[in-house]
Amino acid sequence: MTTSRSVLIGVVSALAVLVVGCSVYIGFTAGFDVGGGRAPEDASAAPYEPPVTSSEPPAPVPSTSEPLPSETDSPAREPMITDPPASPEDLGVEPTVMDHADGKACRTSSKVVAGGYPSATCRFWKKSRGLLSGEPLATGSQRIACQRDLDIENPVYTAKQSNSWWLWTTSDDDSWDWFPATAVAEGASDQPINGVALCE
Repeated sequence: MTTSRSVLIGVVSALAVLVVGCSVYIGFTAGFDVGGGRAPEDASAAPYEPPVTSSEPPAPVPSTSEPLPSETDSPAREPMITDPPASPEDLGVEPTVMDHADGKACRTSSKVVAGGYPSATCRFWKKSRGLLSGEPLATGSQRIACQRDLDIENPVYTAKQSNSWWLWTTSDDDSWDWFPATAVAEGASDQPINGVALCE
């Protein structure tokens, strides 16, 4: 009986060694030691560092489909009211003379002014001032180059009068400026004046 008991103890001991050995083997291959913690990492691997969060948004990545603007490129600028009208001669176009608005027309002549506009003679019934310089323009017949809707209301000289069209002509001191259509005898409210070219 002693022999079978010692054989049984030997078998149990062998099984215990086998179970412990398998546990250690399985634990290391699964990345855990027998105590349930992580297996030691390779000393040559970089230590784990948590990701750094920033309060600033990431910098935009330029699209490869669009070329990057160079320092010499400048964006196209919208024309401003301070810009003089473009010259039809420089643009290689024929100016368009208004002919289908309400009201009387100014007289159009074959004489060319301001770089290719046909000169129109309009009668200013009211003394007015230039939009840009404030220079005066006397009453009477004035030679006009062209007209443009500047989306800026004209001065009101009589009741029920309104317009946002301005005429490009010279003031009394011969400086070019925009003058209000409401100061002109020809034409009608809220419309361009017939016989005057449209500014390019």
